[in-house]
Amino acid sequence: MITLLSPSKKLNFKHQDAVSAFTQCDFIESAQELVNQAKNLTSQDLKDLMKISDSLADLNKERFDNWSLPFNQDNAKQAILAFDGGVYSGLEAHTFNQKDLDFAQDHLRILSGLYGVLKPLDLIQPYRLEMGTKFENAKGKNLYEFWRSEVTNNLNKNIRIIDLSIDFRLDEKEEYKNWYNFDHESFELNENFQFGLTEFNRESIKESKHVANPGCYATSVLVPLIELVSKDAIEQDDIIIDAKS
Repeated sequence: MITLLSPSKKLNFKHQDAVSAFTQCDFIESAQELVNQAKNLTSQDLKDLMKISDSLADLNKERFDNWSLPFNQDNAKQAILAFDGGVYSGLEAHTFNQKDLDFAQDHLRILSGLYGVLKPLDLIQPYRLEMGTKFENAKGKNLYEFWRSEVTNNLNKNIRIIDLSIDFRLDEKEEYKNWYNFDHESFELNENFQFGLTEFNRESIKESKHVANPGCYATSVLVPLIELVSKDAIEQDDIIIDAKS
C-alpha cells in the first residue's frame, strides 16, 4: 500500500535532524528543468503566478536563484523532515526510529509541483511551487501536464494492483479476442500480472505488485483439476466442464 501526501507550504530548514540516511529524487533532472525556467522569472512574476505577497515572492525568487545541484546534507534536507505544516506536524517524523523510516520509505510518497514524486528520505532544497500552478512549460500549460506521464508511471510501479476484470487472465492475445470478441489494447502489460490462484501461487502472489483475479468459475474448476492432472489421475483429453450460475 502506498499513502500519498501533498507537500506543506511551511518548511523547516533551520537545523538538520540526526538522520544520516538519505536518497535522491527520481526526477531531479526534470526538477532542474523547471528551476532553470523559474530562475528567469522576476519577483513580480512569481507574485502574479502563485498569488502570494511581495515578501513571499522575494523569498521564493531567492530560493530559485540559490537552488543548485548536487544535493547533499549540507545544502538540502530529507523531504519528510523538511515539510513542517499540516499533516507533517501530526506525523512527527523527527521522532521516527530506523524501522519507522524504512516503513515510510516503502509506503509513503509526496506529490510535489517541483520534484514530481518524493520518497520520504529524498533530499530537497527549499521551494514553493504547487502542483496546481499554471506554470507554462515545454510539456504544457501547467504542472499537471508537465508531470502527468512521469508521476503516473512512477506510481504504477509502486502501487499494488489486483485486477478484478477479465483483462489479464489469459496468456494468449488471440485467445482473449476469441472469447471476448474484441482486441486487448494493453496486452503487453499481461506479463506483469501473476495469476491469482492462491491455492497454488500463494508465494509468488505475495511478491507480485500486479495480481489477476482468476474469477469464481476458473477457481472452482482449476483447484481440483490441477491436483488431479498433476497426479495423472485423469486423462486431459476427456475433460468437460459444465459450469452454470
